[in-house]
Amino acid sequence: MTMPATLRLTKEEQRKAEVKCREINKILVNMEKAPIQESELLHKLIDFAVDKVKVNKRGEIVIES
Repeated sequence: MTMPATLRLTKEEQRKAEVKCREINKILVNMEKAPIQESELLHKLIDFAVDKVKVNKRGEIVIES
């Protein structure tokens, strides 16, 4: 089974990604680092979190630390 090459985000997910990206970019610019795009942020989140996704005893999908 192949995964789709695109991911559709809800308006709320888009808004959250935009807000978080602005927050991160302010920090990066203050550190004299290059800002990142929202797509880069989402790729990093997937890379960091995908191995930590589990199903708990109640059948809920959670990210373990």
